[in-house]
Amino acid sequence: MQLLNFMNSPAGRITKGVVGAAGVAGGAALGSWGWVLTGVGAVLLVTAIFDACPLSALWGKPVSGKKFRAAAAEA
Repeated sequence: MQLLNFMNSPAGRITKGVVGAAGVAGGAALGSWGWVLTGVGAVLLVTAIFDACPLSALWGKPVSGKKFRAAAAEA
């Protein structure tokens, strides 16, 4: 699946980090309902920091970006 390949690539990791940081900042600026955006942003930011993709588990793939890339290279 192309989405998983992208999200587990270095470019996907950077994208998750940037979008996550923007979500945290935007959510903090919004106030009362901004906690939803902050939560989503925090999840994206943490997954970028730890090189993980929880969506991969839904398709039975490794959650670790490093393991995902290694498995994709073997296939």
